[in-house]
Amino acid sequence: MLGQVVYDDNKFLVKIRRRAHTPILKGVEKLQTHFSVPWLDGKPMEIEWTA
Repeated sequence: MLGQVVYDDNKFLVKIRRRAHTPILKGVEKLQTHFSVPWLDGKPMEIEWTA
């Protein structure tokens, strides 16, 4: 599985496998902590890097 999105009625958790393209995403400071997404009613989103 390359990735997964989990929603628990409070927040979104995006699980992404560590691959060659993830260093670019990991270099974006905003993606290192949870952040709110305006078009999802301000729900928090968090990215989890998996093996």
